[in-house]
Amino acid sequence: ASMPYGRRLFKRRRKGEAQKESLAMSELNRLISDVYQRQLTELDKAEQAGMKAEEQEAKFGLSSDDLVAMGTFLTQFGKFLSKTGQNLACIKVLKQLVGVQEKFPKKSLELSSAAYKVANQCWKIGYHQEALEFAKRSMQVSQELLGHDSVQVADAFQLLSLVHFGLNDLPEAEKYMLMALKL
Repeated sequence: ASMPYGRRLFKRRRKGEAQKESLAMSELNRLISDVYQRQLTELDKAEQAGMKAEEQEAKFGLSSDDLVAMGTFLTQFGKFLSKTGQNLACIKVLKQLVGVQEKFPKKSLELSSAAYKVANQCWKIGYHQEALEFAKRSMQVSQELLGHDSVQVADAFQLLSLVHFGLNDLPEAEKYMLMALKL
């Protein structure tokens, strides 16, 4: 049961159009991320030049002094970059998010979560050494805030285990995996 020539031709054309659409979406995603990254860079420069928070808000729609808004923006932008496969840009944005969370007077689970996101993103693309620092920070903050018996601490131990496995440090990987399994 062969397909008539006209239907085969139509299917090929649709497949080609889908590929073109996919390429167009990838390009659009890159353009969107470039615009937001340039705005973040300009916001940092404006802050360093001494621009007041009100002026930053008027120009960029966001102020570097508003830590909650910056944290929300960086979280959403990091998710966008991760979903669109822009891993290195995502890591850079998530590191900024960790910096924002560290500015809060008290440590919070948001700091632990931000460090976890950086470590996870680094681990996904094989940047194990860089992931190690953030995985440890996530684990330490989670333990300080939640004690040793929480799901978030177990997740941090598990990620730390995977990072050590990626670094080929099998005894440490096993140690942290066993700690995660005990919780």
